[in-house]
Amino acid sequence: MGAATTPKNWWSISSRLVLILFAIALVIFGIYDTITDFRLEGITADFFAELAFVLISLHYIAINFYRIALHKKTIRSLQTENFKLGTDYSALKERTRLLRNNYRQEIQLQFSKWSLTASETSIGFLLLRGFAFQQIAGLLNKSERTVRTQAISIYEKSGLGSRSEFAGFFMEALFEMEDEESFFD
Repeated sequence: MGAATTPKNWWSISSRLVLILFAIALVIFGIYDTITDFRLEGITADFFAELAFVLISLHYIAINFYRIALHKKTIRSLQTENFKLGTDYSALKERTRLLRNNYRQEIQLQFSKWSLTASETSIGFLLLRGFAFQQIAGLLNKSERTVRTQAISIYEKSGLGSRSEFAGFFMEALFEMEDEESFFD
């Protein structure tokens, strides 16, 4: 449901305005009719019925003007909150981009320390992203056997025994804490 409609109150502001205009027209007609009846007939049961109708219509108009004001206030509040969230999201997105780029540079630096070839570096990044050998082979236009051989070369050059140790080496830096016990509490 949008900001102008809720499960409790499904009328939109524009629908309310149309009904209010209709109620105003009825009130004007009712006042005119009540005054005319009063001049012609005095105070009668019909006079009280028409007066009650006018008062109920005025009450309806007042309530709906109040509800419109509440809707507008809610809409302004939601727009402000949405703007703040959008700003917060943009800042978070930018910080995430910078952190991701910095982390990628750190991984690239470690690959250089291990003297990985350009091809091994490409495979290393794809392994870290979780791609299977067959997927990497398809992406790099290589055979799956070549990818496996280069992955083994990466593990040997890094001194790590497996794909999970390779990924764990880079993940560990993300989860290092001064007080590791607090991580498991």
